[in-house]
Amino acid sequence: MNEIGAQLLYEEHPSVKGVYADLSSGVPEYYATCPECGNVHGMFSSVQDAVNNKVCGGCRFRRIHDFKSDLEKVNDRPKPPKPGQKRKLPWPLSVKEALPAPDSDPEPEPTDLDSEELVNMIHVSWVEKAANELARDNGLDPDNDVVITDADYDEDYPDTSTKVEVEVGGTEYTFYKDEDEIIEEVVKSLVQQIWDEPENFAPWMTKQHIDTDKLRRVINSGMDEDDIIEDPWDWLEGVYGDEREVIKQAAKMVNIDADAMARECIRYDGWQHFHGRGEDAIELSDGVVAVPT
Repeated sequence: MNEIGAQLLYEEHPSVKGVYADLSSGVPEYYATCPECGNVHGMFSSVQDAVNNKVCGGCRFRRIHDFKSDLEKVNDRPKPPKPGQKRKLPWPLSVKEALPAPDSDPEPEPTDLDSEELVNMIHVSWVEKAANELARDNGLDPDNDVVITDADYDEDYPDTSTKVEVEVGGTEYTFYKDEDEIIEEVVKSLVQQIWDEPENFAPWMTKQHIDTDKLRRVINSGMDEDDIIEDPWDWLEGVYGDEREVIKQAAKMVNIDADAMARECIRYDGWQHFHGRGEDAIELSDGVVAVPT
């Protein structure tokens, strides 16, 4: 099994040593490392199944085959002679010598813990890890000073959440799994602002995201043949004068590519410039970003 996206279960607990949990799909799947050949196999539904079936199918088959072969060798040896009959060969090996030796490291007894308890012992979600880090950085106790307040947070499938509200030391934060999550949120907000009030953005930026050819065609469609224009921006400035009003009227005639414009604004100024508390954002391990609310 490709071990990317899986993690070794609780190495210090002997009964689950060599058992893996794949948590990437949201529904845990378990795999075991065969103690004989080292092959990782499984897709077991629980840790208990993985522990009880560590030996892979190939090694189980080999065990049975070797055992049968050894038994056949024992049965093929000469039987003890009858009274008065000379034996041709020495008495066969003892049963202890004839049968396969037991494993030098016996399998540990199955644990009484269920799979959910074992996973919880070793798996900490990205938001818990980040919130605990922020608490420690501020001299707080993660066990007492971190509270996940997000009503939509699913404790059973925590890694499905990419944005979570958390209180750390009495301060509310929004934790984002990575910066891309914030950028997409800012893009949505900017797109709406561009549609509603395009004149509030830098005119040179807005002009770049309005199709000038299409704007010319729209204006000329209402002109007499003798009044056809070449530069729609010059014409609009001659009619409206104020640059903000020019942008506003042009946006009514031709749709702005608001998504592309929003992303370019972020590339120029950074998402922090367009986020209410962006300047107070805190970067944490694994790319997580915490923004005070």
